[in-house]
Amino acid sequence: MLAVKLILGTLIFWVGLFLLLRDIYKKNLEKAKQDPHPKYGVRLFYFVYFLGLFLGFLFVVISFLISPYFGLLVFGLLVISSSFYFLYRFSLWAYRKVPAWKSPYRVEPIEPSVKLFYDPPIEITFGELNKHVHVLAPSGSGKTKSVLAPLVAQLLEKGIGVLCIDPKGDNEVISAFLKIMQKEGRLSDFQYFDPVKPLISSSYNPFYYAIKQGKYHDIAVKIIATLPKSGGSATFYEKIQSEFTRALTSLLSILPQTGKMVNFIDLYAVVAYLPRSIEYLLDTYNIAGKAKNELYELWIKTIADEARHNKEYRNYLRNLEQHLALYAFTFHPKLLNAYDPEIRISEGFRKGKLMYFALRALDFPSGETLDIGKMVFLDLMGHAAWKYNSGVKFNVPDMVFVDEAPQVFVPEAEKLFDMARGAGIGVVLIHQSIFQFEKIQKGLFQNIFSNCNVKLILGAGDDETAKFYANYLGEVKTYARNRSIGGQSPILSPTSVLFPHWGEVALERYDYRVRPEELKTMKPGTAYLITPKYFGVKGKLYYFADENPIKPEYLLPKKAYADYSDEKKGLVLLSKFRKEFGMEPNAEENAKKVMEIRQAVAIESLDEQPAFFDPANEFEDLAVLLAADQVNPEVLPAIGPEQDQQSSS
Repeated sequence: MLAVKLILGTLIFWVGLFLLLRDIYKKNLEKAKQDPHPKYGVRLFYFVYFLGLFLGFLFVVISFLISPYFGLLVFGLLVISSSFYFLYRFSLWAYRKVPAWKSPYRVEPIEPSVKLFYDPPIEITFGELNKHVHVLAPSGSGKTKSVLAPLVAQLLEKGIGVLCIDPKGDNEVISAFLKIMQKEGRLSDFQYFDPVKPLISSSYNPFYYAIKQGKYHDIAVKIIATLPKSGGSATFYEKIQSEFTRALTSLLSILPQTGKMVNFIDLYAVVAYLPRSIEYLLDTYNIAGKAKNELYELWIKTIADEARHNKEYRNYLRNLEQHLALYAFTFHPKLLNAYDPEIRISEGFRKGKLMYFALRALDFPSGETLDIGKMVFLDLMGHAAWKYNSGVKFNVPDMVFVDEAPQVFVPEAEKLFDMARGAGIGVVLIHQSIFQFEKIQKGLFQNIFSNCNVKLILGAGDDETAKFYANYLGEVKTYARNRSIGGQSPILSPTSVLFPHWGEVALERYDYRVRPEELKTMKPGTAYLITPKYFGVKGKLYYFADENPIKPEYLLPKKAYADYSDEKKGLVLLSKFRKEFGMEPNAEENAKKVMEIRQAVAIESLDEQPAFFDPANEFEDLAVLLAADQVNPEVLPAIGPEQDQQSSS
């Protein structure tokens, strides 16, 4: 029995001593890496640490040589301290591993951080995420699977609401997220928006919160921000379209009186049927007295005055009409035109859902889906403004991840970085080069870069970007020694060969801490981290993806219901105007433009479906698009038989 106690006590002593020395090593090594000159800091730490171990061992030995009693006292203190440290670490481990037995309703607090590096182990706190994360990652650096996916996966496990904007739509990442949600029994919390797969896609209306909160100017901002910008002489047309759009949103002040929602199809109908659409709305919804006169005068000033001086004013609005038709009819109508959408950003954050926008930019080379990402960005600004004005402090941030951010970023969204900190919204922006933001607006990159508290560098794809980040990481002082040998000719002075004269010169210079060439040739999965706590620390990122991805169709349920034609929920103006006034003047041109896009995407979508999908039944709404003589008037701005005959004649 005594032998067992001795063995157990000895084991506790050695394990406790090992844990104590290991924790001291890790803690001080992290501090050394935070030194302004980390290489010298780490070298100094190693020297001091191992020198301390040697001196400590030497002190214990000398204490026994001085006096046996003094040696026993020193050794006893060492045994007690290491044993107590072992008990402390064991109790801490047990507290984390053993389930709570006092109350079945005990809820463990969320760990307020996410893991970023596994070598060295570094975590990012929620407070740092709330101050935004800037990620530089060239093509092929693994940014989606090494940054976006691991962070989102950890946040989902903590039950935090996440919104992702993925212009490409990475199937391996989507599959991994689906399996996480399925494992936790939360597939219903995965809201998936995919313009190529409307049957399983959740619906989204960019105007939903603007109408609900009475912020009609937000509708104008979304439309104007996504209008094609031509520049040059076309600026005049763009100005007219912007003014008209603002006037159009002023008309939407009638909506609170109707209790109904609006969508792109309704806005398209208003523009396509001008000016009769204005008279119809003002008369049908009984706008009384002063309000009606003010609205009517606004439209008269916007439309009639311009038309009086320029007969081509109606043609100036063709671009706006086609732009609205693009989002009213190019995609399945339920995707962007639902009166009661499934994806509601504020609600999704509050309920801890994953809202994933797979925009499939490669399937739409003209950039139609990228404008959807811009609308989501502007919708986030409304959510941030609501949270900011509410005055409520949030300990857990709503997280937004934007891959290939410059493709969906608009200059108006720059304000999001100022508001989001106080509103408890953390934005993770991922891009490839500084020029991507500078093309959008001069100085935009610098403003965004300075507003991000955490900066992660996975590499650089061009020389200018590499030099910028190398300069930001700073310089270090280096020393170089130059040795030279002097003397006379061996023939004239043989002794100079045996006894040469040496000269040595020490050179001091400053060089990049990380050279631009190194940033351009970094290995995938490695990155430099810059935070107030860690500056220029290089580490290895986690990897998260599904190596055997499954298609979302296998897990997500079909969502056949669509309310874009429900008169109880929305205005449904297009069908009303067609019954009242007939087909719109430019319907044929709009229909042809939309049909070209939808046919190509529909055929590709049918080819990619699983074998058990029956196109005749599962894609009956898209099958209509493949027949030129069959058109659903509720889906496309089609030409009726009478109008078709008139146009052909």
